Amino acid sequence: MKVGENIFNKLKRNNAAIYAMAIITVLSVVSSAYFSYQTYLHSRNHVYAIDSKGQMLPLTLIDEKKDRIRQVMANADLFVNYAYDIDAFNYKDKKEKLAWLLDNNVIRIFKNKENAGYYNQLLQYNIIQHAKVLPETMKWVEENGKYTLRFLSQIQIINTGQKQV
Repeated sequence: MKVGENIFNKLKRNNAAIYAMAIITVLSVVSSAYFSYQTYLHSRNHVYAIDSKGQMLPLTLIDEKKDRIRQVMANADLFVNYAYDIDAFNYKDKKEKLAWLLDNNVIRIFKNKENAGYYNQLLQYNIIQHAKVLPETMKWVEENGKYTLRFLSQIQIINTGQKQV
């Protein structure tokens, strides 16, 4: 600054520059937030993959409800596998895995089964059980995010080569 210049003019010019920079900054922050939100809304329903040629391919996400129903059906199949698809060699491992899968009320049912000697019969008579869920019999009801599932399972008992269904 030179001697004799008006300091107030310089301060007003600096003040105007500060206001201009503040307005530009606010506009850039608001616009970047808007574009980020638009990108988020778009990405909730789309996923992109890159193919072998390097091109980006849009993929649509699976509906969350269908995915949840598929997960419930898989859990039912896992339950039937652990609870009823047993033989003399794997029943202890499957019983332990079943304890991790279920709550205490259902565990008591299988403890009563064990106390009644059901697993001893498996060992004594070399019985093999194969179980599978019949997918056409699966019916589910959703209430407040909790699913109630009803299904039929087919249990095949093999006793020294003889099959019973």
